[in-house]
Amino acid sequence: MNMFVLNIAVSDLLITALQAPTRLAAVVNRAPPGGEGFCTFLGFIGFLNCCISVLSSALIAFNRYIRISKSPSTYIKLFGPLKSCLWIAASWGVCALIIILPGMLGVGRFGWDEVRSQCDLDSTHPYSRYYFSFVFGGAYWISVSIVVVFYVKTYLFVKNSVITIAKNRTLGNKREYVSTEMVRRTRHMFIIFCASTVLQAPAVLLESIDFTASFIPFEVIFVGIFLFGSCHAINPFMYPWKVRVFRRAFKSLLQCKRDIPFVPGQSSLEAT
Repeated sequence: MNMFVLNIAVSDLLITALQAPTRLAAVVNRAPPGGEGFCTFLGFIGFLNCCISVLSSALIAFNRYIRISKSPSTYIKLFGPLKSCLWIAASWGVCALIIILPGMLGVGRFGWDEVRSQCDLDSTHPYSRYYFSFVFGGAYWISVSIVVVFYVKTYLFVKNSVITIAKNRTLGNKREYVSTEMVRRTRHMFIIFCASTVLQAPAVLLESIDFTASFIPFEVIFVGIFLFGSCHAINPFMYPWKVRVFRRAFKSLLQCKRDIPFVPGQSSLEAT
């Protein structure tokens, strides 16, 4: 699971380190930072990393469902170190295809957005609104729906497991037993997903309805964009919340230490 969290961290870092400063420069100067070519690249990177973030959340939900509901051997077959790397590589490939292919077919174009003064979708292209509404917006809502489905399935499995144990007053088949730690970690991932959706969904919904900001006030669109961008900034604080190994990793990073301090009594597999 941590590999998928790292994947989200990479996309968050690219957005906050590359897009945030250039967007600020664009708003201040009311012109594309670095020229039209670089602006097109920034627009592509922005959509690519948003796609990676949402798709990684779907992979985490799938990972948690398999970890809880299936046998350890099945989990290793699907999410061993090599398989997890392949899942991550596939997520970047799929997102790149989703983002690039429609533009190659003439549906939308990355570039300067005069309405919002940022490098996003070229607002002068006649099909940019359709790109956002049906391509990016569609991919976003499909991914969110997949996440919800897997967390619901996980919840129902845990609920049935608890009922079975309560009736039998014994663990019986070990496959029916779900550890408290796994449930706690899964709940934590679900809370992070909910927080991300609350911040991201308004912007996606508003711009899917009215990409040109013709009848929705721009101030409302701006608030949605601000909330969307803030999601990537708060993720580093959300993941260490209630996860000791992440908190210790951040503490070591801030103190410039090479190793994470060992805590007696804590399993080395806590993060899985």
